[in-house]
Amino acid sequence: MTKFFCYKCKINHSIVDNNGMAVCPVCNQRCVKLFQNGVPCNILSEKGKIQCIKCKVVLFANNRFQGCPNGCVKTEDGDEMMRYRYFVLKGDQEDYVHNNFIALLNIARSGFGTKMRREDVLEHLLSADMIVICTYGKTITAFTAVMIFDELLFLHGMAVNVAHQGSGIGEGMLQKVLKVVSSSQYLALTTQNPHMYSLVSKFCGDIFPNYNNIMPDSEVFNKIDKIASKLSITLSACYAGKCLVENWYGKCLYHRIPALEKTAVFRDNLRVRHWRSRDALFVFGKLKE
Repeated sequence: MTKFFCYKCKINHSIVDNNGMAVCPVCNQRCVKLFQNGVPCNILSEKGKIQCIKCKVVLFANNRFQGCPNGCVKTEDGDEMMRYRYFVLKGDQEDYVHNNFIALLNIARSGFGTKMRREDVLEHLLSADMIVICTYGKTITAFTAVMIFDELLFLHGMAVNVAHQGSGIGEGMLQKVLKVVSSSQYLALTTQNPHMYSLVSKFCGDIFPNYNNIMPDSEVFNKIDKIASKLSITLSACYAGKCLVENWYGKCLYHRIPALEKTAVFRDNLRVRHWRSRDALFVFGKLKE
């Protein structure tokens, strides 16, 4: 259990309030986290600010941590407080999702840039076999929802707060997934986002569709068709090597499909009008050994 330290009362405790902030049970003062070696970190984290507990100097700004000018807090202490962390909920995510749903909904809307419906986000989170949560300090910054079909992992959804996109969180969450479900051989998803295609490509040797229009062999194609059927996906153009899912979404997930002009697989296969589409690509890959 996480321990905290009250500088006023000089006691350790593990009490947090309804906002997740550490509060001393004796004096009701905000408290700081103890590191694993039991040393107080001298940092107070409150309302998005990181400051020196003694000097009240704000230490974290413009995405950079700086030590206290009076030497009270070292830079590595701040790095410890502010690094990305990942944790897995597998089969027991319902309470966590309901308790943190507003934060998760805001991440989905921020990540996709559209006002995604509450019921759609909730369905993706609760119907998944496993979700991975990424936090930055005490703030939830991203999540991934995964469905497990024997030897295949289906990425049911992934969202990263726009302020944290490009920092490698998606790769970190996927690494966490593969570490927990290490027996998987294949990875699949439906997507309109070329960035998701690039992410999956990092983990897969063979991926379909691909830039060379290479068709999967019969064994792999049978697996693709089987998984698609389980998900009620009709691959109307899969035999042409495109794996297009027509009208998969009620409306485009994005205000503008990202990086479309740079990604031939999406530009050439999705039916796009004014940078928007209701179609999806069914992306399927064999995981690297």
